[in-house]
Amino acid sequence: MALYRFRVRILSLILRSQPSSSASHDPPFVSLNRLLCSAATTASSASSRRSFAVKHYLVSRCGLTPAQANKAAKRISHLRSSSNPDAVLAFLGGTLGVPAPGIAAAVIMNPAILCSNVAKPNLALLQQCGLSASDITALNKYTARLFTVNPKHLQEAFELVEELGVKRETRMFPRTLVSICWKGKEAVTSRMQLLQEFGFSQHDVREIVRKAPPILSLSDQKVQGNVDFLMKDVGLDVPYIARRPVLDLILLLHVFV
Repeated sequence: MALYRFRVRILSLILRSQPSSSASHDPPFVSLNRLLCSAATTASSASSRRSFAVKHYLVSRCGLTPAQANKAAKRISHLRSSSNPDAVLAFLGGTLGVPAPGIAAAVIMNPAILCSNVAKPNLALLQQCGLSASDITALNKYTARLFTVNPKHLQEAFELVEELGVKRETRMFPRTLVSICWKGKEAVTSRMQLLQEFGFSQHDVREIVRKAPPILSLSDQKVQGNVDFLMKDVGLDVPYIARRPVLDLILLLHVFV
């Protein structure tokens, strides 16, 4: 269909290019050849400009190296204007105060962040969640998804984190938010129910999640294998596991990861 439309367009151009008088000395196939070459050159130049514009923007405005820009550009090749990326950079650097290295790190990990709509509730909601410039500077491939995840899912995750009693001002808040966004509310609820089946009370489960949110990112198999090992092989009881300090708990729950 695209080839058909191209041929129709070329034929139309040829017909329009033929003067009404007999002054033209070029036969039709010569005109066709010229038009084809011109069209091919124009298309090639336009394609190069689009490709170059994205890479150039990533290097000049986002601080990426040419190699990093080349890789990132493939994931946002649909961008045809700098207006949206400019708005995102202005929000990150101006409104949130994220330093240039932090912005570069975020773009490298998730180039799609430049496609985020700053008018949508995600960014404003993240601010309400208490994410500071230093938090955003530490963005990795998981946390960068918070900017592009469905706003409804982000809102649900935000509400669930609050239900768990994780304080906004603690460093565990963004980590828990990320874990819930990554797995989804249903998967997280299922994970918490699984822990209760092992004998953990609802209070115990909330304590475990507050201390070690990465447990929400584990599969049911890994959670079951770890808890079985700790309780049956090591001989630890439920209260002991639930009240462990955060670092020990993370190590304990990652025995088989």
